[in-house]
Amino acid sequence: MPLLISSLVAVLITAVALGMADVRLGLLVIVGTIAILSILSVMSERIGAGTREQQARVALAAQVGRHRWQGNPVRDGALHGGVLATPANAAAARSPEGICGAGFGRVSGGTKAVSTPSGRRYGTVYLLYNGKTQQNCVVTIKSSFVGAKTRMSAELTVMPKAIKDTKQDPTVRRDSGNYKYYAGPVKYWAKQACVKFRGTIKANGHDPAVAQGGRQSWGNCGG
Repeated sequence: MPLLISSLVAVLITAVALGMADVRLGLLVIVGTIAILSILSVMSERIGAGTREQQARVALAAQVGRHRWQGNPVRDGALHGGVLATPANAAAARSPEGICGAGFGRVSGGTKAVSTPSGRRYGTVYLLYNGKTQQNCVVTIKSSFVGAKTRMSAELTVMPKAIKDTKQDPTVRRDSGNYKYYAGPVKYWAKQACVKFRGTIKANGHDPAVAQGGRQSWGNCGG
């Protein structure tokens, strides 16, 4: 705005100095000058806004770079509103309780290693229970190949309630896919029902070995 006013004053002074007799011509010069200066002002504001946005992006990229340099992987969704999630928050989000949600807790015998037949451990499968919702939850979390997409799964099997003279198949809930950090959560209502749980992780490449773990016998029937 100061630039606009000073420019108009300069135009008027120039017009007087040149001895403009045609008032209409002088007015056209002033209106044209106002239009040009208005356009330039808008362009300047847009360029300034773009520069500030670019500076913010550069700063965020530098923050992410420092985070990775410190050995902390940045998982999908770790950036919220341009703010990098802290390592503590990211670790909590990948705990079995954090993945299954509020109210879920680990049960007795519900933590099993996910290992290959030769003994290579790729992660852990967890069984949790929520007394309020009366649901079980299964999640498989990697300890190897973290941050790289590999085939993995989490599976929950719930024993059916007995019905006289009727064969009942167990209820099976499963999540499988190519994941960076964990498979699941797999949840199902299991009040006073026995359950089985299982998790698998397969390495990338040509290694045919599949790591698996869990419990294939019925248990945790009191939940």
